Amino acid sequence: MGSYGFVTERLRSRETRRLRAGAAFLAVLAYGFWFTDRQPFTGGAELALLVPIVLLVMIASVRRVRTRRRGAPVAGTGEARPARRFRLAVAVWSSIAAAATAWELLALRSSPRSAHPTISSLVESIEQYHSGRVALFFAWLWLGWTLAS
Repeated sequence: MGSYGFVTERLRSRETRRLRAGAAFLAVLAYGFWFTDRQPFTGGAELALLVPIVLLVMIASVRRVRTRRRGAPVAGTGEARPARRFRLAVAVWSSIAAAATAWELLALRSSPRSAHPTISSLVESIEQYHSGRVALFFAWLWLGWTLAS
């Protein structure tokens, strides 16, 4: 009987987590749809941009504090990342940055633009649709979350 209560509580907590994740997804989707409809480079758009940035930083900070309280090593500290893994991450990010820079420079020097698109021209072709702006907003949030936590 005692283990049955444990299983039931565990299932409830799993359902609660799924419910929270679903509610969070819908909230982010609604915010993203609203946010991507703002006129770019206006005061209102910049203030609206601060909301996800502040939330991501706050959530990542709370998670780090909780992890530290549990006694587990905190990501970003020396004991959490062995030097080998850190060097690999630096190499991968450096390669991505170098490839993006090389692509951009080659595309800028080449013509016609339709045959040699720059990163910004590719993004502009996606941004002309509201659903594309929402997808880019989600990609931006995912990258920010990954880098912040």
